[in-house]
Amino acid sequence: MSDLDINFRDLFKGSPLSIWKEDLSDLKKYLDSLKNKTDNIRKYFDENPSEVMKCAQLVKVFDVNESMMELIEEESKNELLGPLLKHMGLPFQVPPFKEAVIDLAEGNLQSFVEGYTLTKKGKLIYLKYLTYIPEKFASTWGEAWVLVFDLTEYKAKESILDEKVSTNEFLIDIVTHDLRNYIAQCQGYIDIILVGKVNQHEHVLNYLSKAKKGIQQATKLLENVSVLMKTQISKEFVLHPIELITVLIKAKEFLMNLYPNQEIVVSIENIPNNLMILADSLVEYLFINLFTNAVKHNQNEFKQIIVTSSQDDGVCSIKITDNARGIPPKMRKDIFTRYSEFQKNGKGSGLGMFISKTLVDRYDGQISIESRYPDDFSKGTQINIILKCISD
Repeated sequence: MSDLDINFRDLFKGSPLSIWKEDLSDLKKYLDSLKNKTDNIRKYFDENPSEVMKCAQLVKVFDVNESMMELIEEESKNELLGPLLKHMGLPFQVPPFKEAVIDLAEGNLQSFVEGYTLTKKGKLIYLKYLTYIPEKFASTWGEAWVLVFDLTEYKAKESILDEKVSTNEFLIDIVTHDLRNYIAQCQGYIDIILVGKVNQHEHVLNYLSKAKKGIQQATKLLENVSVLMKTQISKEFVLHPIELITVLIKAKEFLMNLYPNQEIVVSIENIPNNLMILADSLVEYLFINLFTNAVKHNQNEFKQIIVTSSQDDGVCSIKITDNARGIPPKMRKDIFTRYSEFQKNGKGSGLGMFISKTLVDRYDGQISIESRYPDDFSKGTQINIILKCISD
C-alpha cells in the first residue's frame, strides 16, 4: 500500500474535507466493453447521452464522511449510499460526472472536475470533485475516493468581479463612443472656420463657442465615467429623481450643436415640468444616443424627431418618433446588441443602441422598437421607453 493510500484512509473519518467512497468495478467492466465499439469515448457519449446515465447507475457509493453530509445538508448517511444515479436528478450534475468518466476511461486514475448541485435544503453550491483510484484498486476500480471542495464563496466573489469587469467595459464603450461624437462636433466647427465659410468676427466667435462647449461636454463625460469606475457603480449606484424635460432639452441642444448645418426639428411634447424619472447622471447619454441615431440614419433633408410621454402609477412611457429610414422587423431583435450589423452598416459605430439598452436595463426599465407607420417600416421608427418615475 502506498503512502498516498494510507494518507487517504487517515483523512476519511473526522476530516474537514468532504469525502465519499465509491465502487467503480461495474463501471470499469462497462467501459472496457465499450473499447470494442469505439476508440473515442467522448464522441460516443456525445452521440449517446443516455449512456452517461447508465454509467451513473453502475457507480455505487458505499461510504460518506461527516463533512460530506454537512456540506450537502443531509442528516442520514443511508440516503447517500447506493447507486450514484439517484443523486443525479438535476441536469447540471451530469456534465462534471461525464468528464470524470471520460478521464477514467482514458486511463487516468485521477480526475478533477467542477460542477454545482443543490443541497438537501435546496441551497445551490459550487463544487470541485477530485476522483482518485488508489493503486491497490487500479486493476479493478473496486474502491475510489471522491474529495469534494466547496467553491461557493469563491464563485460568488468571481461573479462580483465579472460584473465589475462588465461594467468597466461598458463605461469604456461610453467613452470611446461618445467622445467620438464630441470630437466630431468640435472638428466640424473648426473646419467651418478654417475653410473660410465664415468671415465675420461674430460668426467665428459663435462657432468657437460651440466647439468649446463640445470640449466641456467631453470633459464632463470623462469625469463622470472616472467617478463611476472608481466607485464600481455596478454594485453601489443609487437611482434618484431627475427632471425628464431638462434631460431632453440637454440632449436636444447636443444634437443641434452636433449637426449645425442640417435642418433638424426636435419637438418635445406633453412632458410635464414636474415629471421626475428615476435614473442617474448617465441618463442624458441615453437620449443623446437615440437622438443622434435618428439623425445619422436619416437620408431626408428635413429630419424630424418627436418626443412624447405619459405616466401612470409610477411608470413613465416615453415615445421617440423619427422620419429616418426604418428598421426592418427581422433586425430589431439584434439592434440592441453590441456592434449590431444595422448600425455598423450605417454611419454609427454599432454601440449607440447597445448603450441605450444597457442604460435602460440599469434603470430597471424597458426599451423596444416599432415602425412609425405599422404598414411601412421604411417611413420612420418609434422607440418606446418605459422608466420608473415620480411626479410632484
